[in-house]
Amino acid sequence: MGDRVTKEFFNRVSSTSSLVVVKQLAFEDGTLTSYPEEMRNIATRFYMELLSADPTTETVTQCRYEVWKSTQIKVTEHMQKRLALPLTIIELKRR
Repeated sequence: MGDRVTKEFFNRVSSTSSLVVVKQLAFEDGTLTSYPEEMRNIATRFYMELLSADPTTETVTQCRYEVWKSTQIKVTEHMQKRLALPLTIIELKRR
C-alpha cells in the first residue's frame, strides 16, 4: 500500500504543470520585500529554524498551528482507543 500511495503522490505532484512563484516575503516585523537577496535570507532563516534541533522554536510552533488549524480530524476518540488496544491472535495470523 505504501508504494501505491507514494506513486499517487508523485503522479499528482508531477502532473502539476504550473510553477509557483513567490513574489514577496515578509520580515518578522511584517514588512514585505521583493528583493531576491532579502527573500533568500528570510527563507534561509525560516528553514534553518524550522529544521533546527529545537522543535519548540516560535516559527516551528506557529507552522504546526497553521497546519493543524485547517486539518479536519479523521480519527475519532473512539477510533483512537481501538487503535491503542493490543493485537489479538486472529489479527496477528492475518498478517
